[in-house]
Amino acid sequence: MIQRLVAAMTRREEKRLGASLEYVRYMSRHSVGALMKFSKLKGISEFRRVLPKDVFHTAKLVGALHEDCGSCVQIAVNVAKEDGVAPDLIRAVLAGDTEALPETAALAHRFTAAVANRSHDEGELRDELLRRYGDKGVIEMALAIGSAQIFPVVKRALGYAEACATSPATV
Repeated sequence: MIQRLVAAMTRREEKRLGASLEYVRYMSRHSVGALMKFSKLKGISEFRRVLPKDVFHTAKLVGALHEDCGSCVQIAVNVAKEDGVAPDLIRAVLAGDTEALPETAALAHRFTAAVANRSHDEGELRDELLRRYGDKGVIEMALAIGSAQIFPVVKRALGYAEACATSPATV
């Protein structure tokens, strides 16, 4: 019974996200308990109350780009489009063209890259995020960055990563 429910939910998410979730099927076949715990990450990855959508999705896209150049980036693109993020902004983020981004999205891009690359340059950028969005906004940024990276890492560890094996993300 639970396998059928998981299968139906997985098909629905694949259709919405525009990418295979075969690794979820693998998890459901071998450890439903682990899958149930893993599924809680969806709520974390979508949590946004304070950040503007362009800032939030810039962090998600840059976080995914840092870990993956395949299906997870495409999922991040599709979710951003679904949330109404302008295609030009998405293209600029994918190209790393911070000059073409609005100031707030460029800030999110630089902060996310600093965190993902462990450059230790994030302090000043975090201060600016705090000034603009407060503690809640910085927490949302942290969750956006971290959750964007966990999915590609889990897929890669399970042998389901498609990084660099697929065409570049399309907007």
